[in-house]
Amino acid sequence: MEEQTQMQTEKTRSGGHAALWILVLALIAGNIYAVWQIGQTKDQVAKLDESLQARFTSMTAQTSAWNSRADERVAELQRQLDDARAQASTAAGRAKTQAERRAEQLVKELSEEYRKQSTQFSDELGQVRQNATATDEKVNSVAGDVTQTRSDLEAAIGDLKSVRGDLGVQSGLIATNAKELAALRELGERHYFEFDISKKGDPQRVGNVSLVLRKTFPKQGKFTMDVVADDRTVQKKDRTINEPIQFYAGGYRTPYEIVVNDVKKDRIVGYLSAPKVQAASR
Repeated sequence: MEEQTQMQTEKTRSGGHAALWILVLALIAGNIYAVWQIGQTKDQVAKLDESLQARFTSMTAQTSAWNSRADERVAELQRQLDDARAQASTAAGRAKTQAERRAEQLVKELSEEYRKQSTQFSDELGQVRQNATATDEKVNSVAGDVTQTRSDLEAAIGDLKSVRGDLGVQSGLIATNAKELAALRELGERHYFEFDISKKGDPQRVGNVSLVLRKTFPKQGKFTMDVVADDRTVQKKDRTINEPIQFYAGGYRTPYEIVVNDVKKDRIVGYLSAPKVQAASR
């Protein structure tokens, strides 16, 4: 019996080392994915910049051509105005006044049209620049979010600890708060079930096991509970906060773990960590 227990412990330790290697590989894979995503974003920005530059160049060429034609029309009207004024100078009275007014009206109309076209071009150019700025800000925001998310996850994982459970087996990483539990879920190595159990004496289903809270000692941060799994009841007496409570169930080679993060007068709050299907014995 002792030999079987020792073999099982050795297997579990090997599984713990494998879990750490999986964690390292997961971080590397996450970094590679983040770098790839940022690279994809940069490619999209480069294509957008090319499109905006081409549009800007086309608009500039069109405006230059329009300005050239407008300048020619203004010069022609100016010549007509000069001729009209020269002719009007030889005329008298009302005819002279009408000729000057007509010529000046032509110049005024052309100048107004020129002003409208220039304003329209400026507005469109401003919109293009505004869109480009907004796109750059969005891309920078996405890249920043990716970097921040990766940093937060790495920081949270760095705060996690691996301690020895009540069966003497080195546990996997344990979480002491909601942020660290979220980081464990991101790793995807085990199933996690949160619970908030009251001291009512009735079993409460958590995952595929049942838990019964018997006693709480808030000042000492201790509690006593019954664990019901595979039609067997095991009492875990005077356990402490953030201590991995371990037990085997369902034929799995790695133990289930219960971690209680908070002990109150008549309730406890924590989570159940269960191995995934692929970790089961065959």
